Amino acid sequence: MASSTPTRCFQRAPAARELEADEALAELTRRYFTSHGPATVRDFSWWSGLTVTQARRGLELVGDDLARAQDGDGTPWYASLSGPEVRTAGCHLVPMYDELGVSYKDLRMVPREPPAQEGMLERPILIDGEWVGSWRRTVLRGTTTLQATLFAELTPPERSQLAAAVERLGASLELVSPGG
Repeated sequence: MASSTPTRCFQRAPAARELEADEALAELTRRYFTSHGPATVRDFSWWSGLTVTQARRGLELVGDDLARAQDGDGTPWYASLSGPEVRTAGCHLVPMYDELGVSYKDLRMVPREPPAQEGMLERPILIDGEWVGSWRRTVLRGTTTLQATLFAELTPPERSQLAAAVERLGASLELVSPGG
């Protein structure tokens, strides 16, 4: 039985092309910044486990494949030159340990208003790209309750967006049917 396991793995993941060390580093660097940019060398190092020196080498290897800019503090930022535009419109209930929170060395979400208490960073509620609160769910005896803690006043359209996001979550948990 143990001999059949590797065969199944190879059937699902066909043999990949072999890369030299610099090729592999360039590919990893390009893929990270394409999917996570804008980001810094520290972000890439944090996410990948590479040293800062290795991360910088990766950026050298990709050359002009990435756009470069500096913020007001002089920190260089890198992002993909091409690719789909990231859409942040609407309301999103971001789960714990989402890439948004764990892919960057320093937290990038800026609250619309400062949170009133600690512990509000766990599961962010984003509306049109702004962090407006946190959420959590409790499952007891076949029922699920979602509790939203807002630290920003929501407009009526934003409240509708939040309600729609809660409904989508309920549908994904098979607690409500879409649309009602």
